[in-house]
Amino acid sequence: MILRKFFKHKRNQQVEIYTIGENPLQIVGKVNTIGRNFVTVTSLKDRIWIPFSRIESAKVPYGLPEVSSSHQHFVYDEELRKKLITQFSQTVIAKDILLQQFFEETLETNLQTWKDTRVEIMTEDMEYIGKIIHSNDGKVEINGLKGSQSILLSDITLIKTVRLFHVLAGFLRKKRSNNP
Repeated sequence: MILRKFFKHKRNQQVEIYTIGENPLQIVGKVNTIGRNFVTVTSLKDRIWIPFSRIESAKVPYGLPEVSSSHQHFVYDEELRKKLITQFSQTVIAKDILLQQFFEETLETNLQTWKDTRVEIMTEDMEYIGKIIHSNDGKVEINGLKGSQSILLSDITLIKTVRLFHVLAGFLRKKRSNNP
């Protein structure tokens, strides 16, 4: 709950996250999505999902001013207000940001919305690259170069979007190392 509260106050702001594990990572990005059991941060080229269970600490990077969320400006939208009053469910379902605001989704349900996205999934001992097929029953299934693979959500350290160029470069590196 402490992490969720911290990230909610830092939405759209730069944060520095340190992960737990044998190979701890330092991730810097803007807070994008705060779920029930995960946070998503974005950088110029990546979107990174991090389960709360894998976060050791999070802070505002040194040298950046700490912006109080109470001083952020909000645009009041009269049309949105009317739609929320008269057509609540249709309005919330139609806008991803409203859906996240009203229903704190889990990592499992959030990954469903990213179906067919190419990702790199890191666990303590493996890295998987492929397109998300689906996410349910505590697992995410991806389709990669080695075929379909199922990964337990509880084993995931982080998930990162991957560009097609990185997949091709990795494939070519493996081919070269196999052919001396």
